[in-house]
Amino acid sequence: MRLIQQTDDMNVLGLNVLFYGDPGIGKTTLAFTAPNPLLLDFDRGVHRASHRKNALQFDSWQDVIDSKLDLDKLIAQHDSIIIDTAGTVIEAMQAYLVKSNPALLRNGIKLWGETKRLFQEFFLPLKLSGKNVIFIAHAKEKEEGDVRIKRPLIPGSSYDLLMQACDLVGYYTTIANKRVLTFDLSDTVTAKNCAEIQPVYVGTLHEMTTQLTEIINHTKTAIAKRSKEQEEAIALVGEWIKKAETAKDANKFVADLGKAGLGDSVKRTVWAGVVQTFGARGLTWNAETKQFEDKKNV
Repeated sequence: MRLIQQTDDMNVLGLNVLFYGDPGIGKTTLAFTAPNPLLLDFDRGVHRASHRKNALQFDSWQDVIDSKLDLDKLIAQHDSIIIDTAGTVIEAMQAYLVKSNPALLRNGIKLWGETKRLFQEFFLPLKLSGKNVIFIAHAKEKEEGDVRIKRPLIPGSSYDLLMQACDLVGYYTTIANKRVLTFDLSDTVTAKNCAEIQPVYVGTLHEMTTQLTEIINHTKTAIAKRSKEQEEAIALVGEWIKKAETAKDANKFVADLGKAGLGDSVKRTVWAGVVQTFGARGLTWNAETKQFEDKKNV
């Protein structure tokens, strides 16, 4: 167990990324642009990818279990582990579970419970390994009223598990005949964007070289920067609260605070502490006069 203080730097080792798109758009090729990747090819489509890197194919989930020692060694030698596709992994797991316990075919709730358990046993060690874990999925459309929403094709409760666990979820599509990867959530697209990534114009299959590497590096930098900014903001808030505690003239302090040019979020946090600090002295803020006044005289 590790306690992360609010002022600790966030050094992200690996990211969990999910992107999805229509068949034939080049999802596997794009995944190969991640840092030092190893493809776990459950979809058996690596032969269609350009710029192929190292890949493993499995005959069944039993094959994954039997190959665990060799698989662990190979995973340790790579920086990014690609799961192609998330939906096919779930199918392989369920086929294994039903073969081991045919009664699960008659109990869908229990089958999905066992599938989720098996998926977590597979995913969590990867998540904790410090590797980038990249899930590829096909796209599907879901109708909600008159709106057709694009979302990843991931069956059952594993969908929620992945959506919660992934740092980035992107939709890979074409706009004006150009390949675009977008992480922006909208009324028609399911996505997740923790680093304010603008839509990425990927280029042709032959131009795909470092796109995912750049996205991953950008995201890690953005998370670290946000952590640093938070650390600085916390220190700044503490500094102003200490000034309030030692201030002899509350209204002069308010004037100095107004001239400090603090950002809105920092200023709001400081102000909450200021009101509490001066309130303990028997002062109350008068919003009309913009002054602190003695409660006895109000």
